[in-house]
Amino acid sequence: MTARILLGAAALGVLFAMPALSADRGANEIAGNLSYTDIEDTSMTMVDLSYGRYVTAMHEFGLTGSYIDLEVDDLGSVDGTTLGVFYNLNFDTEGTMVPYLGVGVDTIGGDLGDAYDLGYGVSAGLKMYPYENAGINIAVSYQKLQGAEDFIEDADGTAVTVGLMLRF
Repeated sequence: MTARILLGAAALGVLFAMPALSADRGANEIAGNLSYTDIEDTSMTMVDLSYGRYVTAMHEFGLTGSYIDLEVDDLGSVDGTTLGVFYNLNFDTEGTMVPYLGVGVDTIGGDLGDAYDLGYGVSAGLKMYPYENAGINIAVSYQKLQGAEDFIEDADGTAVTVGLMLRF
């Protein structure tokens, strides 16, 4: 019985200590980003909103939602939405600039979801915080879209992203 109480107290201690590990800058991050992707014979403009939670000063997990406008050469425009998850490995330098590496996976819906089921990619970026809790995000990423049907080929390309962030 005493061992269970000690184990429960230790678990609660770890749970309450996790936010304190990154409390110097804030344990939560909300970001709004705009990105442009060049994928083979298409171009994609995406606006997304994300919420990330720092579990330590280096590790951040979160959710993202996006609106996508895809322009296909000679065919026109199609749009859609995504809902996904991400992980960022932040190299916190205790300064105003934080380089990071990230991975993400998104499910695709709307009209675009008829052509592609899933999007995933890796990114490298720099978070700049000219103010203690507000900053700018600049990133480059490689993205791949998985075709929804057998006759639709997968597509991949590079993206450039810029955005604003708020940590609290």
